[in-house]
Amino acid sequence: PGSLKNIIDWTSRQDITALKHKTALLLCATTGSRGGIVGLDHLRSPLACLQLHVFNRAFPLSQCQNAFTQNRLAVEKQQNQLQSIVTDFVTFTNKLTNTIP
Repeated sequence: PGSLKNIIDWTSRQDITALKHKTALLLCATTGSRGGIVGLDHLRSPLACLQLHVFNRAFPLSQCQNAFTQNRLAVEKQQNQLQSIVTDFVTFTNKLTNTIP
C-alpha cells in the first residue's frame, strides 16, 4: 500500500542506514484468496535494498474476514503456522543480533 511505501521512503530519506541490519517478517491479511503474497514478494526488494534482513518465510492470510473467532485464528493449522513462523523469526533475529557489530 502507498502508506507503507511512504513510511519506507521517509525513513530512508532521513538516514539511508536507519533500517540497516534490522530484521523484517512479512505478514499480510487480505480478503482475497491469495493472502497478499504477491505484494509481500514485491516488498522484499526495497527492504533488501535498504539492507534489512528479510526473513525467508512469510505469512499471507487469505479470506481474513472469516479467519478469526474471539481474537484468534479460527483454523488451528493457521495458528500453528503463524506461531512457528514467529518463533523462527525471533530465533533468526536473535542470531543476527549476536553476529552483527
